[in-house]
Amino acid sequence: MTNFVERSLPVDQVPPILIQHVNNLEAAGVDTAFHRYMSHSQKACDFYWGRFYADFFNQTTAPRRDIEVVRLRLAALSGCSFCRTHDVSSALACGVDQGTIDALFESTTEALEIAGLSNHDKILAALADSISPFTPIFPMDASLQDSLESEYTNEELAEILMVAGVLAGVGAMLVAAGFIPLECEL
Repeated sequence: MTNFVERSLPVDQVPPILIQHVNNLEAAGVDTAFHRYMSHSQKACDFYWGRFYADFFNQTTAPRRDIEVVRLRLAALSGCSFCRTHDVSSALACGVDQGTIDALFESTTEALEIAGLSNHDKILAALADSISPFTPIFPMDASLQDSLESEYTNEELAEILMVAGVLAGVGAMLVAAGFIPLECEL
């Protein structure tokens, strides 16, 4: 029996919605087996890279920079190489500075308190930490909920939570299906 990675399609069979992304990742030396495996289903590609990323992620009411901070922290917790490659350039383009990126990738949850992050970014990192399947999952404490509610409208917070939930779930699937090794660096 072959695994999912071995059943990935060749690049020339990747659908149009995904081909530029795959080409960019491969040019950066990143394994695209996940993308090429998902190419077996046009519906899966349309959902994740079309409806989720193009229609929702990129058009939230919540500030895009904040969405990027959450996404970076989730990528740091999963150790996902293609997430890191794409997410860093996207975050930089949305105003996340390199120092914040480094702190999100290199810091344990406890070290975030002294990593030089703004209080706002610490709240976003704590949200990602609380949702990530690579950290113990407990109900958010009241102080984190209060902090989030003081920073965001209910609409913005609902969007941030949905983005974090989808990305955390995809991160868990990537490890479970063998597309990335389980190597949480934190």
